[in-house]
Amino acid sequence: MPLSDDERRSARRYPLYLIALGAILYLPRLGGFGFWDPSEVRVADAARSIVDAKAPALASQHVTTAQQLVAVGFRALGIGELGGRLPLALASLLILLVAYWAARAILRPRAALIGSLALATTPAMLLGARQLTSQAPLLLATTLALGGLARLAWPTAHSGMGERLVAALAALAGLALGIASGGALLGGLAPLLAVAIAVGVSNRRRAVALLMWAASTAMAVGMALAYRKRGIYSPLLGGIPRAPQFQTVVTTIIRPLGFSALPWLALTPFAVLRAIDASQPTHEDDEEERGRFARALLPTWLGLTYLAATLHNAILGDVLVPAAPAIALLAGAYIDGALRAPGLRRFEGVAIATIAVVLGHDVLLATEALVSANSIEVIRWPVQLYVCAQVLFGLLTLFGVLLGCGLALPEVWPNPEGASTARLQQRLILGALAVQVLFTLSLAQWVIPAASKHLSPKDLYGKTKQLDPNAPLGQYRFNASGAAYYMGGRTAVALNTYAEVMDFLKRPERVFVFVGSEELAGIDQATRGGSRPTAPGPSDGATTAAAAPRPPSIGYVVVDDSNSHFLILSNRLGAKETDLNPLRRFVSETAPTPQTPMNVNFEDKLAFLGYELPASARRGEDVRVRLFFKVLAPVGASYKVFLHFDGPGARINGDHIPLDGRFSTQFWTPGTYVTDEYLLKPDRATQPTGVHQLYFGLFSGDKRMKVKDGASDGDNRVRLGAVRVQ
Repeated sequence: MPLSDDERRSARRYPLYLIALGAILYLPRLGGFGFWDPSEVRVADAARSIVDAKAPALASQHVTTAQQLVAVGFRALGIGELGGRLPLALASLLILLVAYWAARAILRPRAALIGSLALATTPAMLLGARQLTSQAPLLLATTLALGGLARLAWPTAHSGMGERLVAALAALAGLALGIASGGALLGGLAPLLAVAIAVGVSNRRRAVALLMWAASTAMAVGMALAYRKRGIYSPLLGGIPRAPQFQTVVTTIIRPLGFSALPWLALTPFAVLRAIDASQPTHEDDEEERGRFARALLPTWLGLTYLAATLHNAILGDVLVPAAPAIALLAGAYIDGALRAPGLRRFEGVAIATIAVVLGHDVLLATEALVSANSIEVIRWPVQLYVCAQVLFGLLTLFGVLLGCGLALPEVWPNPEGASTARLQQRLILGALAVQVLFTLSLAQWVIPAASKHLSPKDLYGKTKQLDPNAPLGQYRFNASGAAYYMGGRTAVALNTYAEVMDFLKRPERVFVFVGSEELAGIDQATRGGSRPTAPGPSDGATTAAAAPRPPSIGYVVVDDSNSHFLILSNRLGAKETDLNPLRRFVSETAPTPQTPMNVNFEDKLAFLGYELPASARRGEDVRVRLFFKVLAPVGASYKVFLHFDGPGARINGDHIPLDGRFSTQFWTPGTYVTDEYLLKPDRATQPTGVHQLYFGLFSGDKRMKVKDGASDGDNRVRLGAVRVQ
């Protein structure tokens, strides 16, 4: 069906819409958060080596296209987040325009626009534009190659020699850049074969099809010859050939692909089926053969890209699937088809909504996989950011519901005139697109910066500069990625032992020490005069003699605890500063006063002094338990606390390392008092009402610490109070 004049006028503005959306999603606050992904730091290090004319800091010694772009930004804007990320963000903006240009070879303008908008909101594109671990060069190359080859293989009715020359140059540039960015399998053979197969199924243009097949065969022969040289890096293959890894199967890379193309992967099965349906409109000047070509191209490109990535994983090494453009453009064609010719889509609408909710649930359970969509290495997700995962899950659920309702509406609510139903359908689908844009904005401007705050050392160095720019800096087991980018010319002293940390804190001037948060317990023990903790292991149950007199304790304070993985220690507080040491609340040399006193002796190592427990709680409500101990002798092992919440239903277990994992018993110092606070989190759906009895004890491996004196149930458990669940 030819385009109307209104459609042609609207289509002229579509590239501007894409530029505007891409600029909003990709450009703001590019330099506002630090390098937080270890893979991102490795790219930055390699780019710095290029700038400094040194060998790249990668095991392969291969300079990737992404590293070269980052190096260009470093040279132009300085070594930092903005300089490294801006070239990739601009490349991502270009991808959107190229995707629209490529889609216009086979799709109607609105379908090409919706598909390009969908591509803009995928995590693969967003993360690739806002961090250095980016697929942007490869996505740009493959999309450019496919668009050029498609226009060259099947020019539109109004194409002139100039447009065909542009298409040929675009195809050659895309193939060359694709091979340089991802190797011949992903960057060359996949788009070339996709167009060759699509032309072949049209039953016309046999000369073009033969030319494409000849080029594909030549490329495959070159790859086979390069593969024979095992263990040597091949620029054509984009990796080091190795023997096939038989554990690599077709489904190995489906999970990372799902996160990188979220949530549009939910539409893919139905979009592929609709794409190959001969009754569906594609390009505005379709003829029967051209329609077959257009309908075959996107599904074939998606399938070949996926298979090429699987083969690359097997014979060259781990790689991500650069399939986001194919998935997004298929989604655009599917949604445009639903708006143009509503049909029987009730099942499809319900299925797509369900799949979107399932994908959202995966994000809730594995947010680290979402924010690592452009990285082979999965980052450690801070538990403090669980609320971010909940919000993202809610947005994806809303997206699925709106889109599913919009697709099913014409059948569920038929209208004789059709006008009002069509308008409501358009609004629901437009609402789903708006929700997805909000999801992407939330990921860009909230989730990623929040993750950076916990995973990047940028704010820590900024904090010390703010508190005292001249104070000496020390680092103890501080394995923060990218620390060198934030020192600002300062040098931190490497502290390798507790003794060196103590000597550093004894300096007369103010000092700062960066440590991993898991090291705080050992440092606290050392500052109290304790010895270096022994390796964790089960207790032998023997009575330990009282500890020898300890040297005076060394004062230290925590001046920043905003990062979930790292802390800043100091030997003194400045004006208007407070000690943020989490152990100060739980570890003391003053005896506590428990709500319910007890006197239980655990192997002459720990005295259990009592507990605090609410008398009642509502069903599903968290139950806060406080346990009070006096340390009699070095425990010598890492014991866990077990809590058994027994009642009418199944037992609720509360096994945990004391103090929320921050203070293992191997660090407990004799003469101190320790308060262990824990929240039991019953499930409202499975917890019945009634009286629940609480027991507790300590265990290491399969052995419990013995109760020597005091109340015990005969199984080295201490019976605490009861909680009435209402």
